[in-house]
Amino acid sequence: MSETLDPQAVIEFLVQRNGRTSNMDIVRNFSSFFQNAHARTNKEILKQILHHTVTVRRQGSSLDHNQGKILVLKKRFKNKNAVDIWSSLILTVPMHEIQFLMQSDQQSVDVHMEDDLQHTTISHRLEHRHDVDDDDKEKDRNSPLEDDMT
Repeated sequence: MSETLDPQAVIEFLVQRNGRTSNMDIVRNFSSFFQNAHARTNKEILKQILHHTVTVRRQGSSLDHNQGKILVLKKRFKNKNAVDIWSSLILTVPMHEIQFLMQSDQQSVDVHMEDDLQHTTISHRLEHRHDVDDDDKEKDRNSPLEDDMT
């Protein structure tokens, strides 16, 4: 398990709760992320995700002294799944915030990019080698020396 909070997990949690939950439920569900070396980063990730995805509503009537607050998915995210919500955030939230939110995935992305780069380099070398071989064969076939020798 990663020590850094995955923003998609928070969004999935909200969707599973039909877009309504309490702050206490979120803290309880993700408490392990707030008790490790990355606690400050994880709290900031949670705050930013909640800032972009939910609004705070009062629960109960204004006459009720025990009214609580609940977090409700913003209207634009109603009836969407977690992947659609995350995709929407990627397209609308400033890039520096997305990069911050994706810290947990950054190392795996870097590794995949290195693997892809190595694969591309090797593939390019092989293709270039085949192209050179084909060019040499073509030159040999069209060589004026062969015509003169016959």
